[in-house]
Amino acid sequence: MEGEILLPFDIVKEYFDPYIFWDEALGKVTITTKDRVIRMKTDKLDAIVNNEPITLNIPVTVENDVVYIPIEFLAEFYGIEVSYIEKSNVVIIDYKKSIKQIAEPIESQAVVRKGRSVREPIIRKFDLTSGETSENTLRIFEEYDKWYKVRTWMVRSDILKNALWLLKE
Repeated sequence: MEGEILLPFDIVKEYFDPYIFWDEALGKVTITTKDRVIRMKTDKLDAIVNNEPITLNIPVTVENDVVYIPIEFLAEFYGIEVSYIEKSNVVIIDYKKSIKQIAEPIESQAVVRKGRSVREPIIRKFDLTSGETSENTLRIFEEYDKWYKVRTWMVRSDILKNALWLLKE
């Protein structure tokens, strides 16, 4: 279905849930949390949560021997927020507890740097005159001395894994 995000089973297992289980013989994914058991069969919109039937927007699928799971359905169970940046074709997943706040730069000379020093390379400059505020949105994860650890919505996927820093002034 257009607009749905599917993640490979191995990614979900490695980063979110080491106890997720794939039963290849039955074609079923089972997720067990402290208060829920979720069962999803491949290519079926019907799923079971605590023995109650529910309907998915998109099913678990298998392509080229890779199991894909509809992550937006599971966001509530894992306490995550899923965002898709179409311009750069990047999916960003944050634990809801890890975000301190969402902000925008207030000075036109604000820049995002690779590290906590004015000597670090500039990763991003902001255009506060464009009127497009979503492109200037920052997620603040941490404060350190005179710096904020942030992520912007317009970064290259190859630097997304690294910390980005914005000087507080």
